[in-house]
Amino acid sequence: MTSACRRMAALSAIGAAALAAPAAALATPASGGEIARPIVRLAVGIEPVGELAPNRVVVRVPVDVTCNVAGAETAYVSLSVTQAVGERVASGYGFVPAGVRCDGLSHRLTVGVLASAGGAAFRTGAAAVTASVSACPEEGEGVCESVDSEPQDLLLLRKLRS
Repeated sequence: MTSACRRMAALSAIGAAALAAPAAALATPASGGEIARPIVRLAVGIEPVGELAPNRVVVRVPVDVTCNVAGAETAYVSLSVTQAVGERVASGYGFVPAGVRCDGLSHRLTVGVLASAGGAAFRTGAAAVTASVSACPEEGEGVCESVDSEPQDLLLLRKLRS
């Protein structure tokens, strides 16, 4: 093995150890034959398909939220949707007023996004969505945490009548 290859292998091993250390620190203790799983403190996942309301000013987007922030009882979720509509842009914002319980479980909910006044109405087709979730300890002790998603593709479809 050349010295350059040995250096790369050593750097890779050091990098893997550096990445594994924080993950190990967040792992739940394993008992018996259980495999330790990382503790998810705050996470949001966005479904790739949203529902366009008949009025075209409301979009409903399913999301999965997990919160396990110490001392927090509620996580607050918001979404932003943007779509090119011809020469105009439709955009809107929505949130979950009651929030989501911080109990360490994944919660599926639907966030309604209202188009901005004066802008274009949404239409079926491709759009972009971003999500933000935050949680703070109830007693003012500890640090608030937040997670912002990267912009993701969202396909807007009309609801099929049942």
